[in-house]
Amino acid sequence: MTIIIITGMHRSGTSLISSYLQYCGLDIGEQLIGGNKGNTKGHFEDKEFVDLHNRILNRNNINYLVPAAVTIQQEDIEKATQILYDRNHIPVWGWKDPRTVLFLDFWHKLLGPNVFYIFIYRKPQLVVDSLLRRNTDKILRRKPWLAAEAWIYYNSLILNFIKNNLKSSLLFQLEEIIFSAPDFIRKLNNKAGLSLEHKELKFIFDKNAMGERVVMKKSKLINRIFKSKHKRMMNDLEQYKTKLI
Repeated sequence: MTIIIITGMHRSGTSLISSYLQYCGLDIGEQLIGGNKGNTKGHFEDKEFVDLHNRILNRNNINYLVPAAVTIQQEDIEKATQILYDRNHIPVWGWKDPRTVLFLDFWHKLLGPNVFYIFIYRKPQLVVDSLLRRNTDKILRRKPWLAAEAWIYYNSLILNFIKNNLKSSLLFQLEEIIFSAPDFIRKLNNKAGLSLEHKELKFIFDKNAMGERVVMKKSKLINRIFKSKHKRMMNDLEQYKTKLI
């Protein structure tokens, strides 16, 4: 059995990449979370994984955008083990949830050697603008700068994990996948020993939904404040990214 985990900071294109992988033949679950204001075409997230992550965060009184240590209890391990067991008959499958970044060590201890992590990152100014324009997170209405801090936090967790798990990790910049999607599939197939189809992303890619430029004054101000920190993180991500072009 081979498991593919797709994750990254929120608003980094993980839904797009998950939908593309599903389009290319990857089983990402049967009970997927539908669309809403944030993702009109759907989140492509397996509800059981999202519910588990949310339950742990809520019990710890943690907002997913605020850096904090997460305490795992035995009941969480048992639930996660059951979720994995229920999918044990599927030879190749995966799940997508940005919150997985907060639980990487937890899942890595439970999963065997045949697991591969696809990490997606996107330019911070676009992520910040997308989070604020979405306007679904109450905490960002009071503290909009948390969008910039969360981008740094999530990607720092990703980098720390990759440094210790190079053989099972793939790190991609969203824009490069969009530009060269078939090469992305080839890289994944070669890394994980899969046989996903090399399909064109253009058939499911909605350019208007991606928000490829910053439009909010608030976002521009926050991005100016965090420019140096974001630049350092982007440089670090560039060092570990899987090159496509």
